[in-house]
Amino acid sequence: MLGKKLKLRSEERSLTTPRMKTGKISGRLLHELGMGNTNIFDQTIINKHNPAVVHISIDASSSMGGDKWKHSQIAVTAIAKAASMTSGLDIVISYRAIQGDSHSNVQPLMLIAYDSRKDKFNKIQQLFKYLNPSGTTPEGLCFEAILDDITKNSNGVETYFINFSDGYPGFSNKDIYYSGGAAAKHTALQVKKMQKAGVKVLSYYISSGYGDSMETFMQMYGKTSENVDVSNLIPLTKTLNKLFQ
Repeated sequence: MLGKKLKLRSEERSLTTPRMKTGKISGRLLHELGMGNTNIFDQTIINKHNPAVVHISIDASSSMGGDKWKHSQIAVTAIAKAASMTSGLDIVISYRAIQGDSHSNVQPLMLIAYDSRKDKFNKIQQLFKYLNPSGTTPEGLCFEAILDDITKNSNGVETYFINFSDGYPGFSNKDIYYSGGAAAKHTALQVKKMQKAGVKVLSYYISSGYGDSMETFMQMYGKTSENVDVSNLIPLTKTLNKLFQ
């Protein structure tokens, strides 16, 4: 269903303007040459979207467990499937988490789980069911690690970044304590770097529905923030089409 609604992105739209001085001769106006009218040409302008790469990054910390994780995974899978039905739209899916067996050696983890430019969609069908959230939220640290890849623009290729998160950054090991206002500001800086490079950003706030606050999330993602039910087709389609227009 989402694929059909997003197919509008791959459609070409043409606008033909008649009675121009140059262009393609209009057969129905040829007879007017005898009356001195030389504006007998049609000009057609074809509008189509440029090819695009969409990087989707999901917060895989333990606070995203339960329905938050389920709804995010459903939405991400739907977007990837919809993109496979739409020409000129590639999807990269990553997960932000941590790795390590003790606090002293734990490190932020940025896992690239799917890239439609080299992976088949059945990779999602076969492997994503084994992914589960765990640990803390390195947020901006992970964004910074792959910032060059996200902002690397090819000629004529549009770049988008879609984030799924419940909005509370936090990470620590023996070398760093990353939390609170400082972590939120650092994350916001990475988002601004993306936007400055021409990347269009959309940030979904994944709520538990029990009085969650978007305050920290808004500090990080600002006007790119959307607080919608990502498991609901209508708001999901509306926000995606707004991003891609």
